[in-house]
Amino acid sequence: MYTLRQLQMFEAVSRKQSYSRAAEELGVSQPSVSVQVQELEKDLGVELFARSGRHTTLTEVGTIFYGRTVKILEDVEQSLVEVDGYIGLERGRLRLGATEALGMYVLPEFIARYSGEHPGIDVELTLESNEDILDGLQSGRLDVGFGDLEIIEEGPILAREIASTEFVLVTGRGHTLSLQQKINSDELTGEDFIIEGEGSPSFVGLEWLATGMRGATPTVTMQVGSCEALKQMVRAHLGITVTYRVCIEWEYAASQLHILEITDLGAQRALYQYQLSGRTPTAAAAVFLELTTGA
Repeated sequence: MYTLRQLQMFEAVSRKQSYSRAAEELGVSQPSVSVQVQELEKDLGVELFARSGRHTTLTEVGTIFYGRTVKILEDVEQSLVEVDGYIGLERGRLRLGATEALGMYVLPEFIARYSGEHPGIDVELTLESNEDILDGLQSGRLDVGFGDLEIIEEGPILAREIASTEFVLVTGRGHTLSLQQKINSDELTGEDFIIEGEGSPSFVGLEWLATGMRGATPTVTMQVGSCEALKQMVRAHLGITVTYRVCIEWEYAASQLHILEITDLGAQRALYQYQLSGRTPTAAAAVFLELTTGA
């Protein structure tokens, strides 16, 4: 008979369409995921995935089983809600998903306060894209999400603004622009920029900056994999960047990097807390939701 862990792994592979990405999300090895999914297929007597090269797609019966699996995991999660409500906050877990900007520079203070007040709750934090966070909430993999994606239309996700930041230009100390405090976007034509991957604050920030550069295309000379790498490259004078102020405040206060305000564009950006509409949060999640919104 199949196990709950097998269903969780099957659901992750189905959603991610990749054994390796599912393993990374679940914090296990790829062979572990493969073995568990194979055991599940053996127990069911059917093939759940059509294996063709690098692509991992569901078979017809796999698609049907995936729908049932999501419902089973949701029911299990709801049962945990009821148990949590019974035992209070003496023990339990809280699963958070956040973009890098929020997870590294906004949430640590909240998590420290929360853990100090509720030491019996295990807090799990994963850094993910906005899209993966929203998927994680809908699949029941996450309890609470945090990101910078504005959700306007009514749907399965409730978004509440918990903080705000702004785009700023960041240079190394000693850069020619470090003598200034403010700058217009059209003065940055010809500068070399460093960015992170698609969807990151620096990626989106450069797109935003380009709207004020009078048709000029910003020159990107380097792409890195994280905000910390981005700051190191800027500090080494390999280029400049545009990112959220909240990501750079410590280095600015320590005089390691310089910040310039961009005056001709609306730089303010909202940061959000996400939860699934219609699902009663666990006792552990409910307290964290209140903590981060100040409710």
